[in-house]
Amino acid sequence: MKKFLSIKNNKGFFLRVILPSILAVILFIVSFFVFIVPSVEESLMDRKKEMIRELTNSVWSILQQYQREELQGVWTREEAQQKAIAEIKQIRYGKDMLDYFWIIDMKPVMVMHPVRTELDGKPLHDYLDAHGKKLFVECVTLVKKENEGYVDYMWESKEDPSRTVPKLSFVKEFKPWEWIIGTGIYIEDARAEIKSLTQKLISITLVIAFLVALLLWYIFYQSLKIELKKRQAENELHESKEKYKSLVEASTEGLIMLIDGNITFVNDVLLKMTGFKADELMGLGIKTLVSEQNNRELIKKFSDSNIEEGQYEIRLVTKNQAAIEVLITVSISNQLKQSVTILIIKDISIDRETHLSAMDYQKLLSHLQFGFFRIKLGKKASFEFANPTTLRLLGYQHIQEVGTTDLYDFIIQPAEIKRIRFQLFKSGFVSNKTLHLQKSDFSTLIVSLTLIVIENEDHQELICDGIIEDITVREHEKADWMTLINAQKFSSFLLEQQVKEYLGKIHRLDMEASIQEAIEKMERKNTECLLIVQNKNQVLGIITITDIQKRVLSLKLRLDNPVYLIMSSPVVSISENTSINAAFQFGENHKINHIPVKTQSGEWMGMINLNALLRQLKNTLSLQLNQVKTSNSSKDLVKAHQSLVKFIKPLIQSDILPSYITDITATFSDAVTQRIIEISLMKLGKPPVGFLFVVMGSEGRREETLLTDQDNALIFEDVPAEKLPEVKKYFDQLGQYVCDALHEVGYTYCKGNIMAKNPHWTQPYSKWVQYFSHWINTPEPENVIEASIFFDIRGVYGDGELLSRLRSQVQPLIAQNETFIYHLAHHTYYSKPPVLPSGNLHADKLDPIDIKNAMSIMTMFARTYSLKHDIRLTHTLERLECLKEQQIISMDTYSEFKYVYNYLFKLRFKNQLEALNNHVPIHNFLHLKNHTESELILIRRLLQVIPLLQNKIATDFRIKF
Repeated sequence: MKKFLSIKNNKGFFLRVILPSILAVILFIVSFFVFIVPSVEESLMDRKKEMIRELTNSVWSILQQYQREELQGVWTREEAQQKAIAEIKQIRYGKDMLDYFWIIDMKPVMVMHPVRTELDGKPLHDYLDAHGKKLFVECVTLVKKENEGYVDYMWESKEDPSRTVPKLSFVKEFKPWEWIIGTGIYIEDARAEIKSLTQKLISITLVIAFLVALLLWYIFYQSLKIELKKRQAENELHESKEKYKSLVEASTEGLIMLIDGNITFVNDVLLKMTGFKADELMGLGIKTLVSEQNNRELIKKFSDSNIEEGQYEIRLVTKNQAAIEVLITVSISNQLKQSVTILIIKDISIDRETHLSAMDYQKLLSHLQFGFFRIKLGKKASFEFANPTTLRLLGYQHIQEVGTTDLYDFIIQPAEIKRIRFQLFKSGFVSNKTLHLQKSDFSTLIVSLTLIVIENEDHQELICDGIIEDITVREHEKADWMTLINAQKFSSFLLEQQVKEYLGKIHRLDMEASIQEAIEKMERKNTECLLIVQNKNQVLGIITITDIQKRVLSLKLRLDNPVYLIMSSPVVSISENTSINAAFQFGENHKINHIPVKTQSGEWMGMINLNALLRQLKNTLSLQLNQVKTSNSSKDLVKAHQSLVKFIKPLIQSDILPSYITDITATFSDAVTQRIIEISLMKLGKPPVGFLFVVMGSEGRREETLLTDQDNALIFEDVPAEKLPEVKKYFDQLGQYVCDALHEVGYTYCKGNIMAKNPHWTQPYSKWVQYFSHWINTPEPENVIEASIFFDIRGVYGDGELLSRLRSQVQPLIAQNETFIYHLAHHTYYSKPPVLPSGNLHADKLDPIDIKNAMSIMTMFARTYSLKHDIRLTHTLERLECLKEQQIISMDTYSEFKYVYNYLFKLRFKNQLEALNNHVPIHNFLHLKNHTESELILIRRLLQVIPLLQNKIATDFRIKF
């Protein structure tokens, strides 16, 4: 009790423990009322304002729709306005559905007020609220200046019209009709909600403050006990130190005592050895004395607070930055429940001054990792000595074998011999000379040769010591690297060039010419497109070979019909200074591959062919594909895969369309898979029957990113039952080889084990028919989800006819079983997309979003409609374009889907590239902290399109009514 009182009355302990505890409770309570409560109130009011703003924007779109129909001739302006007024007048929201929208014009005159109908049609110039504010005049002034905004004023209460209360409205101008639409919230409603929430927060805060106070009291009590034990331990430790000090003062070797990794004592011998004073070392770690000249392992050992017991030869640094070599003996003991490390230090610098014998040098040279030799250099270059590494490099085992050989005989380029001799006689050395040598077994290698003259006999013969190092692998890697760099430079260079550097000639054809004449001119001029003109120079349209192939058949035209019937008009063009990258974007937006180019003055200059440019871009990929095709092992394919990643980096950074990049990644992965299968077949022998190796999921859709795992399977021809075990064993082994090799290359195993190495997914054709029949005819939700990726299937190697037959049998089953499609649509609708909250966005407070999840829902959307309507394409955007052409989805849905899908794909690629550059595992989670607020708003709006797609599929497939 006395000890307790003595500590309690200790001023230092009070300031260190008790006072911070009290201040912590006070600070928590004050911060709540000063910062948290006002912040919550402000946030709630912001949410209310954002709500009426978004509601007004929604109703504003109704006016926009009727105005669009007016322009289309569906209604007169008066009819369109009356229909809009009638629809908006009925819209209610809020508590008890008492909140509404009103409309005035710019005069101002009341166009429509659903509650104060007596104001309809009346001028509002002099209308005042209870405080004398001309609120409607202020609305007009605000929208003239800013187009939209907030207005506060006094208005009659919705519960008691005789009473006026504060109200805040959001107003927005509809310029085509010179109307202003608005709606508002009652401030007292918002304040009541804020007050209710604040009271709840206060109650919670008081409970938390009470619990914190209890916790702080417990901490205070425990601190008292710890303080007692600490002081007792300090006293005992001080006594222990004094004992150790008296023991080591007479030592002839240096001594350091460490407690918790810090120096607590050094003797005079150590101080004389290093030149430091005792107070300069106290409290520091032993790493302060460890020289940077030591190897990393030693530095790491002595950087740790817990040094292992043992002896270490190490360099210490002195005060004047010199290095001394010492032998440190480390021992550890426990004193008063503390670990004490004792370092006994002996200076061994003097021991290092002794010279090594010739035998010592011989041993040293025998263990070098590079070749060392001595030669006499005259007309011949004869060996006098060669260490084992030199012998191995030249293809020998014993020194006697090189005794009569000539170093010159190994050098493939004779001209290099003269250069070496000249350099040695001139300067006395040759440094890091790269040479190609032919070994005794006639194989070749690339070496780095260094020679230095140690004796010159009668100016005719030189005695030289030499070092030889095998750099064959390094030189080959260097060559591969330069090839890759050149490919990357070409890709970036091509994308940044202006289109005028890659123009083809423009060929014109009169509009009255026949389709037959157009075909003949295309063949004669070896071109794929023609400009259709009138009066020789007036350009009316353009036709391409694709237009002829599609439109002549679809319109059932004869070849003697005029060509203007199939032309595309008007002609869109780009400037001569447009970049190739921008041209790709332009072509994608307009769905064209041939783009006319104009000069700055507007004259027709030439034609750009995007398909030809894309082929040029792909030609750089052929370097990697050739590397794949000539690979003989998984190690070679690993290097090729690493080269691919480096190759597509500039494409991702250039903001090129994702479809171009995925076309490259899919082409490459197909080539890798094909080569692995070829190598595997060499090991296993000829297949017993025809087979097809298929891929599914992103591989099947040709939408692979930098992070792609395996989804594959194997189909083989049916065989008699007695032969099935033997045939299946062969293909099971083939699937095992292929999947293991793909994993080694960089295409990781499927987490769901949907791979050909799983015997369940290596089956004869008839079994696959059973699989699909079971999934379609018994479409339990879990089975549908598991099997959905199998409907994005594509053959990679083998007999493609197997897949064609399978599709022909599967599609009628889908058409006969609407429940299967319903479950696909159901899964699409109920999948939860990532969302960003409404209101102000603070990137540092947002959780990462899974981009792959968002895109997966869009993929399921396209897959469901495609299977429903027998569209056998697998690429998501190709599926969607076909749905648009068949008018299954609208142009607006197609455009929105395509924009969002491409934008998310770009984000996904760039996110993966950032992870790769930061040397962290590639992932699909987008961290939002590095994005600006405008970028976050765009991402939020794009993600909001996904629920709209889900609502469409729910309506079309009757998931909800």
